Amino acid sequence: MSDRESEQPLPPSKSARKREAQAIFDLAAELAGLSEHQIRQLPVDEPLRVLIRKVKGIRSHVARKRETQFLAKQLRNLELGPLLVAVRPDAEAQRQEQGRLHLLEHWRDRLLEEGDAALAEAMRVFPGLEPQPVRALVRQAQRERARAPEAMPAAARKLFQLLKGHLPEAVDAPAE
Repeated sequence: MSDRESEQPLPPSKSARKREAQAIFDLAAELAGLSEHQIRQLPVDEPLRVLIRKVKGIRSHVARKRETQFLAKQLRNLELGPLLVAVRPDAEAQRQEQGRLHLLEHWRDRLLEEGDAALAEAMRVFPGLEPQPVRALVRQAQRERARAPEAMPAAARKLFQLLKGHLPEAVDAPAE
């Protein structure tokens, strides 16, 4: 092999090309799921907006997939960076909110299972949390659960809301 051949960069593998094509197809499907207001806000030209609306209006699964593939083909000719930012501006915010909700569920369940043993630690995580209302809700939820084990006790939902009101903005998910 000559030096000239070894300096040439290798083309992307077939698997890499397939992953890229699937990512663009997924983006096209995501575009077709946007509301009319969101479509108007996209940084694309009008013919592409018309194509997105066309895909959005198709109800037949096979026809919609075919048109989505055509939309994906059109997207391959564009710079996708600005489009991705426009479509998924708050994806990180959604992930953070989901993490916060999981944290609240974790603490609610832990308080219901462990009672006072978890309360001291919960008070460090949730500043300003008063122990007495938490204890009362935990006892009430345990009584409700004993009466109807298949249902989520109303007191457990109230406990969740109480914890949510005391959750600081910057808090990490629990290490499990």
